[in-house]
Amino acid sequence: MLQIRSRIDRWFALLAVALPLGCIASAWTVEQPAARRYVLYYAMPLTVIVPVWGRLRLVRFAALTPTQRVADALVLIAATVRTLGGDVVPVSGHALFLTHTIVTTRNKYYRMAATGASAITLWFKLRIWNDRSSLVAGVLAGGMTALVWMLSDRAKDRSAKRRAR
Repeated sequence: MLQIRSRIDRWFALLAVALPLGCIASAWTVEQPAARRYVLYYAMPLTVIVPVWGRLRLVRFAALTPTQRVADALVLIAATVRTLGGDVVPVSGHALFLTHTIVTTRNKYYRMAATGASAITLWFKLRIWNDRSSLVAGVLAGGMTALVWMLSDRAKDRSAKRRAR
């Protein structure tokens, strides 16, 4: 098991380096400054944050409830579809993912990095694109999934206390 975890850690570390480098490389192939700014400042931070979050979640995977696992998976899928597929999902994928993970992840360094990425998302959504609707929808959806996640955690804790009696 330790050998598998070590391999997974290496893969997540590789992704957290390779994906941002890929963004940087692709940004220099884009001629329009606005598109380059999008890749470098809006997309790239999540290419670091998502693999770090994935590793943090996998470390605790056995302790998560099925509801928490489903909530995490739905958030990750919806955010990815929104990011890669455009307006298929009517919420900001960045706002959905970052809101959910800031609330449900205990690691303070992750939370600080995700909060920084949230500030960038706010800037782009409000100042550059004037897109309040997908931002608000993403924050609300992320808040709702985080609430479900936390309620599942509390129910697990109550159940464990009852069994201990």
